[in-house]
Amino acid sequence: MAITTGQDILAADVLKIILPAEININTSFPALSGLQAAGYSVIESSGAGTIKPIIPILSFDDTTDEGRIWIFRMPLITSGSLYLYHAGYMAGANTTKTVKIAAQLAAIGSGDASVAAKVFAAVNSQSKAVPDAAGTYFQDSFVLTNADSITVGDWACLAVFRDVSEDDAVGDYNMTAINLMMQA
Repeated sequence: MAITTGQDILAADVLKIILPAEININTSFPALSGLQAAGYSVIESSGAGTIKPIIPILSFDDTTDEGRIWIFRMPLITSGSLYLYHAGYMAGANTTKTVKIAAQLAAIGSGDASVAAKVFAAVNSQSKAVPDAAGTYFQDSFVLTNADSITVGDWACLAVFRDVSEDDAVGDYNMTAINLMMQA
């Protein structure tokens, strides 16, 4: 089940946020091979006021598969389904268009052989209908069914990218939030 707007994500018996700090927009690495790096920047609100909010973003282009990579250690919660949550806005106006976000996970645990030759599990992805107006915030989540048998204490590498061959949205997808969650 995907997380929907207005859903209480603090209900401990339903949903557990498993990576509160390690996976964050500003803690990502540029993609190393097979992907162009999504641009990282910080934008300042154009609203009135002397002190203005700033928002870190990852900009995923609409013509080239671009992504970022995060490395983290799996915490003590691994029961249930692992979800990728992301939120952001489109830089361009889109009428009845979708953006496709994809993720791959590679887990390394005690006893794994050939660590230097580790490969990602199969791609997990989901298309999301985007708002018509540019700059309108939206959020989405999808289950990582291909999670490379990740378990407590594993070191993991997560690649997240926009699959432009499978979406038709115009303009950059500016991601403002990303997280992994476990849902029972």
